[in-house]
Amino acid sequence: MPNWLVVRGKYLYRRIYNKIRKYRGKFVAIEIETGDYFIGDTVQEAIAKGRGKYPDGKFYVTRIGEDVLGARGAKGKVKDIVSCKFFKTDISTPHATAFLEKDAIRLDLSLIGKCDTWNGEAIVDTGFFGGVAVPVALAAKLGLEHVGAGEIIVADGGTVPVDIFMGKVRIGPVLMDASYIVIGDEIVVGMEILKQFNMKYDAKRQVLELEYVGPPVVRRIKEKEVEEDILKKVVEIFRRLR
Repeated sequence: MPNWLVVRGKYLYRRIYNKIRKYRGKFVAIEIETGDYFIGDTVQEAIAKGRGKYPDGKFYVTRIGEDVLGARGAKGKVKDIVSCKFFKTDISTPHATAFLEKDAIRLDLSLIGKCDTWNGEAIVDTGFFGGVAVPVALAAKLGLEHVGAGEIIVADGGTVPVDIFMGKVRIGPVLMDASYIVIGDEIVVGMEILKQFNMKYDAKRQVLELEYVGPPVVRRIKEKEVEEDILKKVVEIFRRLR
């Protein structure tokens, strides 16, 4: 199925690229039948916006300007995590811990579909922009909801089409919506999930402590509310001084 969706989706993407190129680095979900498109900071956000208008639609999803969903096989290097803008030197409330093992970062989580839940360990891949990558057998067992397709770069540098699904992920006490792709034989967590956490690296214990802060859209709303609250307080102070 992904081949037809990708061919059609890439055609539509090329037609609208000049309109959306200013959003480089964000994700676009293009509804295959209508060509209508939706922009988001993550794969999940772009698809969620699209499904708000087309609940039964199928979407071609890609990262604007890069034309793929990322690369599989980069794994999670500690230096990559530490260099990310969401890395913090201190966090207040760790919700989960990831461990460095055999030059890879491993994270305990639960993958949740309509039919089943899987509990276990996943590898962090900083080159993968999506939520979770799973083998086809696990996707079928979970009962994930198929929503579209995209492309991903594999180890040899080529691109392959992949199906995109929606499900949920639980990390510690935090339950979140997530996009899934079906590829390979490993369970992998991508940047869509990681960007919802602040992190602190403990070199002595070789662990990452994760503190949930929410998806980018939620953080933007919170930041705006804080800014508005500060502005109101400043205005009130000036009123009192007059």
